[in-house]
Amino acid sequence: MYDAIVVGGRLAGAATAAHLARRGQDVLVLERDTFPKDVLSTHFMWPRGASYLNRLGLLDRIAKEAPLFDEVDVTIEGIRIRGGVAEDDLRARFRELHGHDSGVVNVSFSARRHLLDDLLSRHATACGADIRQNARVTGLVQEDGRVTGVVWRQGLRGPEQSTRARVVIGADGRRSAVARLVGSPYRDVRRNCTFACYTYFPGRLVTAPVLQRRGRLGIALSPTSGGETMVLVYGPSEWYKTFRQDAEGNFARALDQVAPDLCALVREAGPRSSGLFMTDDQSAYIREPVGPGWALAGDAASFKDQCTASGMTHALRDAELIGQTLGTALDDCSDIETALSAYRDLRHLDSWKYYDFVASQAQMQSPQASELELLRSVAADDGLSRTFLGVFSDTVDPDRVFSVDSMQRILSTRSAPAPAAVAAEEQRNPFAEHDPAEHERLALTHTVRSFAAPVGSRLLERLGPFHQWYSARRRTETWLYSRTLTAAPGATTRLLDADGRALEGVNFASQDYLGLSNHPDVVAAAVSAISEYGLHSAGSAAAIGNTLHSRGLEQDVADLVEAEHVVLFPTGWAAAYGPVNALVRHYDHVVMDQFAHASLVQAAYAASRNVRRVPHLDNEAVRAELRDLRARDVRNGVLVITEGLFSMDADSPDLARLQDVCREYDATLLVDVAHDLGSTGPGGQGQLGIQKLAGQVDLVMGSFSKTFASNGGFVATRSAAVRSYIETYATSHVYSNALSPAQAATVRAALRIASSDAGARLRERVLDTAVVLRDALAGHSLDCPGAPGPIVPVIIGDERVARLTHRALRPRGVAAMVVEYPVVPSGTARLRLQIMPSHTPEQARQAAAAVADAVAEARATVNGPTLSPRK
Repeated sequence: MYDAIVVGGRLAGAATAAHLARRGQDVLVLERDTFPKDVLSTHFMWPRGASYLNRLGLLDRIAKEAPLFDEVDVTIEGIRIRGGVAEDDLRARFRELHGHDSGVVNVSFSARRHLLDDLLSRHATACGADIRQNARVTGLVQEDGRVTGVVWRQGLRGPEQSTRARVVIGADGRRSAVARLVGSPYRDVRRNCTFACYTYFPGRLVTAPVLQRRGRLGIALSPTSGGETMVLVYGPSEWYKTFRQDAEGNFARALDQVAPDLCALVREAGPRSSGLFMTDDQSAYIREPVGPGWALAGDAASFKDQCTASGMTHALRDAELIGQTLGTALDDCSDIETALSAYRDLRHLDSWKYYDFVASQAQMQSPQASELELLRSVAADDGLSRTFLGVFSDTVDPDRVFSVDSMQRILSTRSAPAPAAVAAEEQRNPFAEHDPAEHERLALTHTVRSFAAPVGSRLLERLGPFHQWYSARRRTETWLYSRTLTAAPGATTRLLDADGRALEGVNFASQDYLGLSNHPDVVAAAVSAISEYGLHSAGSAAAIGNTLHSRGLEQDVADLVEAEHVVLFPTGWAAAYGPVNALVRHYDHVVMDQFAHASLVQAAYAASRNVRRVPHLDNEAVRAELRDLRARDVRNGVLVITEGLFSMDADSPDLARLQDVCREYDATLLVDVAHDLGSTGPGGQGQLGIQKLAGQVDLVMGSFSKTFASNGGFVATRSAAVRSYIETYATSHVYSNALSPAQAATVRAALRIASSDAGARLRERVLDTAVVLRDALAGHSLDCPGAPGPIVPVIIGDERVARLTHRALRPRGVAAMVVEYPVVPSGTARLRLQIMPSHTPEQARQAAAAVADAVAEARATVNGPTLSPRK
């Protein structure tokens, strides 16, 4: 039996084997290919990656074959940033992750993969690893749910054989056989990516790696092994189809458009020394990296777009992390599962935020005026330049440059006039010479995030770029917001968009999960309260805005969630903001699900300087964060935030496990039940009831606007002290007018129905319709994540397709909500269909067919030779 079997013998696998073998472990490596063999690669290795190789004792050997660099040359829209990574930052990153910084070197290099992979493979062999090339894994050996070995054959036709090991490590790339065989789930997927096309020219055309961006195109030149220069062109993946139609000519055209001087340099170098290598298959993902008896490393565990050239560095990071966690466990025969968990935690802490950063860069959006001003500030300061390059090389936290606070701090140092935004003609697809729909281009690019930081001293006059984009989207019927109902929000309705275009038909856009906004008992309760108290509460709840209806509502909510104390707020937003604002101070910590509602996110960042976002529903990531911060800070408070039902994915966390983790690390758990309370669960208790946790969660907050037919929200707690403190210190409670008498009476009436047998029947009808709708959408090959309930997400992916789907649904008579970045991650745009008890199965099937037709029409438009012109 081997100590470890490593599947995959390229960079990640060979480095992993070397780390384990030089500790004396018995390691078998199974690699499908035969070396030396090239593979698609970014070639470039940042100082962090070079340091990993130096710690393996290989950098000197690489330096004999490939040039080393101490700086890189980056130019974005004519703004040049040349320099290197700050060595202090580099060493600090290694100490934080690995405990020491020996062997760290502040140099980068570029080398072809046939050189690197072969060198690492031979080094692993020299360390004692048993490497079998042309070996194909066909299955796994498992005992009692744990992986204990692999089934493999030598070559295509060799006999199958089983080999056992204490742990199996999948380092076999994006299409990992190990990941497939263990069923490793995807924790995150990002569809937006770049296309890339590169080749080689003879000679060293530049002295240091050069990267330039203009509009939505980028190019890179890097001297590499073999005395050649790698020349790369890349851009948004949606341009790949037209690029490929004349790859040779478009390669030269892209070089000339981005950097005419470099294009001339390449032409003078003579004929290229190889063909063109190209791909647009770069969608990013994160898989679960460990399980019983197995681990994933490198691209098998996660993949990021090539635009920051970080993949090889992270493969080497994973290899060293496996050495320091699993290697130690194998050395002393300690618990391997604990070591696997430690590897997972360290990997998560090091990678998640950078993964988000790369995904944003892969959109290849042209920089806005504020971003250009930021780049000018960075270029003018050597220290900021090193920090900026540290971000791109995954040496420095992206927030040190790109958070709102950091951007404001950096921009405050400059007094020069703001630069103009990138001209529209520089953002169009240069490979589509005559685009009849160019007037629609602006409407289908950018997001609201693009214009969130306008630059200029005149607040009211710096909004021109946004208004131009906004107007284009309104004209092309791709603006998703600000629609107006002209009839009650029932199963069918009539609404107008911002330009008066009417939609009449089935309504899956309104949020009235039990259809109580028109229930006669609810309407009567509101009318009675108005007759008794008038229309207005006439004061803050902290003053005299309370009524008998609101006091009664406090008790009703407390009974439903089985808490002793409730504080009411005038809106759901205020209810989310209030407890965080009241309880958390700047020195405390907040750990929250990456998809937590914007109200909770803004509350967290307003309250604390220590906010960490964790992968969706990943309780182990929460545990890793808590363990890490408690190792550094046992004095201050920690608030963990999640939701009972996430509205964008229709899924729920394991709340019992999360509450246990919070108590283990002395943290407080807040659960937002806005979408599940009343609409799901026994007696309308939502996930608290489903998971048998009513009365056991630290803090529960919710909104009345989804199920209970009114604005308003609440926070529930078992503690009288917490209630009184929130009532005193939650500014959204103290300085806002209280719920009106009619609102409080409305919610009380709706809550009585929701918790009754009649409410159970309404929930059953919603669930039945949800199953019909999901089945019908699945029949049209549309992806609907999550569990059946009042929310049915339909994943579209491409933001352009989502906007055109929105437009295509109006003539088909379907009202639906389209959601895109930054509400959801880039490349995961979706419809959010919302069900009411009054929807019929036939309406659900008709809506599914209409959605499928609209999505197909939108995809055909986007994927066609050109965008179709507006009619």
